[in-house]
Amino acid sequence: MPNIVQPVQILGAFLDYYAKWDSGDYQGAKRAAENLPDFPDFEQPSAVAVLGNHWFEISGNDFANRPSGFYGNEHWIKVYACDELARIWRLIHYNEDYRSAFLRAAGLNEIIMVARVVRLVSDPAERGKLLAALDNSTPPAYSVFEKLSQPPKTQLKMGTDRNGRVKFENFRTLIATFELPSPMQRWWVKTKTFNTPDGWDDFLEKRNKLAHEYFSVPREWAEDALRFVQANFEDFLDISIDHKDWADIKRELESLFQNLGNLRTTALPWSELCKKCGLSEFLPPRLR
Repeated sequence: MPNIVQPVQILGAFLDYYAKWDSGDYQGAKRAAENLPDFPDFEQPSAVAVLGNHWFEISGNDFANRPSGFYGNEHWIKVYACDELARIWRLIHYNEDYRSAFLRAAGLNEIIMVARVVRLVSDPAERGKLLAALDNSTPPAYSVFEKLSQPPKTQLKMGTDRNGRVKFENFRTLIATFELPSPMQRWWVKTKTFNTPDGWDDFLEKRNKLAHEYFSVPREWAEDALRFVQANFEDFLDISIDHKDWADIKRELESLFQNLGNLRTTALPWSELCKKCGLSEFLPPRLR
């Protein structure tokens, strides 16, 4: 069957492209897209299209490239967060990898929390210095939650220690001084597991245990971790959504992605991919 060679090669190129995107290698996916045929109607995942030229690239044991000023670019934050939310849902729903889902939710949560801090710094010079420092180090998640929960009009300071680590306290070089207009809303009370006033602390404690110990993670933990970071992101965007049962979360997320600019967070369906590659005529109906 000589005619099947090219369709299989095209499929292989697509699978390589999607594997890189799904692993979070947006820059690698951007390069892999150069090996795809020019399909005018093909929509890449938004994270690859938007972040592909700016994302992390590793060479040896260090970064050859990294995004600059990421925490101050709210468009990048939105695109990345939506891609991660969809990925976490897939880890739970399809892969049943509850440990990975929880840890990815925790990682996304920290990114949103740091973006909240950057948003409070209004002085352009201080904001620029803070963003430059955050390219290399971010403050501990616990300290960010604690500081953003302070009373209204609290004066906050951030700086770096002698190793360049960004901190709210015990720093050597002052970077920024800013005011907290009001304490952060307790958006985590929308969850089932972390719905107490200090539920964020319980979330961080579970994250730390998962990072340093290995034990079976219940599906309920993973689902609520996704709910936790979803609520954080929605509050960050000043969007109010009435969370319903877990069965509704896919619809809720898709609605959120659409409202943020119809962001694409999924691969092509298998049937459509087979048609694009020209494989449909070679496969039995059940496999296409």
